[in-house]
Amino acid sequence: MKITLANLRDWDAYYPDKQLLSMAEKAGFTEVTPLEFAALPAVSVNDKLRTLLRPEIIPEKRLHLLTCDFADVAF
Repeated sequence: MKITLANLRDWDAYYPDKQLLSMAEKAGFTEVTPLEFAALPAVSVNDKLRTLLRPEIIPEKRLHLLTCDFADVAF
C-alpha cells in the first residue's frame, strides 16, 4: 500500500489542497509507504496517527486486535 496525496484528500485530510502540496514538496514525496509516511518530519504526529490507523492501511480486524493487546498491557 502506498499513501498518495489523492489518498489524503479522499480520507478527509486536515489540510487544504494547497498545504498538502506544500507539505509533499517539502517532504519530497508523491507516494510513500506507511513507514516512509511515519518518518516524514513535515507531518504532525496527530496527522500521522489519523492517516496510519485507517482500515485502508491496517485492516479493521488487526486494528481491533492491536487495541486489545494495548489494553492488556496498559492494565
